[in-house]
Amino acid sequence: MKSYTTYFMLLWSAVGIARAAKIIIVPPIMFESHLYIFKTLASALHERGHHTVFLLSEGRDIAPSNHYSLQRYPGIFNSTTSDAFLQSKMRNIFSGRLTAVELVDILDHYTKNCDMMVGNQALIQGLKKEKFDLLLVDPNDMCGFVIAHLLGVKYAVFSTGLWYPAEVGAPAPLAYVPEFNSLLTDRMNFLERMKNTGVYLISRIGVSFLVLPKYERIMQKYNLLPAKSMYDLVHGSSLWMLCTDVALEFPRPTLPNVVYVGGILTKPAGPLPEVRFAELLGHSNIKAFLSHGGLNSIFETMYHGVPVVGIPLFGDHYDTMTRVQAKGMGILLEWKTVTEGELYDALVKVINNPSYRQRAQKLSEIHKDQPGHPVNRTTYWIDYILRHDGAHHLRSAVHQISFCQYFLLDIAFVLLLGAVLFYFILSCVTKFIYRKIKSLWSRNKHSTVNGHYQNGIPNGKYKGNGHIKHEKKVK
Repeated sequence: MKSYTTYFMLLWSAVGIARAAKIIIVPPIMFESHLYIFKTLASALHERGHHTVFLLSEGRDIAPSNHYSLQRYPGIFNSTTSDAFLQSKMRNIFSGRLTAVELVDILDHYTKNCDMMVGNQALIQGLKKEKFDLLLVDPNDMCGFVIAHLLGVKYAVFSTGLWYPAEVGAPAPLAYVPEFNSLLTDRMNFLERMKNTGVYLISRIGVSFLVLPKYERIMQKYNLLPAKSMYDLVHGSSLWMLCTDVALEFPRPTLPNVVYVGGILTKPAGPLPEVRFAELLGHSNIKAFLSHGGLNSIFETMYHGVPVVGIPLFGDHYDTMTRVQAKGMGILLEWKTVTEGELYDALVKVINNPSYRQRAQKLSEIHKDQPGHPVNRTTYWIDYILRHDGAHHLRSAVHQISFCQYFLLDIAFVLLLGAVLFYFILSCVTKFIYRKIKSLWSRNKHSTVNGHYQNGIPNGKYKGNGHIKHEKKVK
């Protein structure tokens, strides 16, 4: 019996080794909160037998672990300089500079760093030798798509922000699906729908003519083959794992290769002496939470059923707090106009009004009432696309049709052309009939004037009493 057990364990180990994969993660070059999520995910993948590698710039701080390894490269930032850069962006925003200007500057730094990576032949050749099975892209920094193309490896998107881009390909009816950064809910009046449409168009123009071309120029600079557009690379993702959740997100259409995995960092509270943020939120004496609207903290707050007063500062903070307020879990305040009194009143309101805590606890129940923890769902889907060689059967044909086909503009054009043609034919027929009737009428009238009968009655010739007056014969 013992020998059979030994054989079984050896066989199981062999199966585990056969299923183990080498996964490379390309996190953004800044925003440490994104790295926290990826570290948690890497540990979970390690438990499933996978080997995970982080592609990080030199000098970026990350705690050593047996759960992952590091591949360093000379980039434009280390932890100190990236933090200083973000602090300067926040100061500029607080001083009144347009957020869009700061976002463009961040994009420029992303692409500069991407150029350094793609142009580093020693780095690229070393990565190719590793023969990775999968690459995880954070779409906040789209260089991951370029690296995946360069390595010729399957890739999946793991979005660490509250972002459901139109580039995913899922239907997004603008009547009830708010666009990212629109600060709208799924209940929109006429003016709000107009605003949502405007934000959608501006976003698509920005992505098409500002964001993606910057990365395409890098691919052209280094002559990456086979030549592909960034649109094709974005659409080529095997899976989209989005850090949102049915408890927080507004209901909307989605696709089979899109999964919600929001709440990666959530867990039950431990003993309070550990003095960790999550443990504090889970304490029974916590009445409310004052937040900047960061997605990680909001999910931890929702997990523990605590109401929120949020003062969003940047990025997806506004969209996150818009949803928190719309769900009845908290109150959103605008940092540009908020006063000390308004902040005090908001905190008192969410503490004393039981509806906020009740809604927070209900959302907590909804968030937890799903098959498995978000980490387990994420690792399951990563294993799934590895088992099924990219899971192409999950991908919609939406990525294979043009903009005109997607919005049925070709059908609308044909229908409009048909309507115009029908109107033209109807107009011609009507004019033809009108001319015929007019011609007959004129001919009959002309015949009557010359003494001919019209309707069996001689021309002219009624007496005052209604009898026919006989004409005198002409001699």
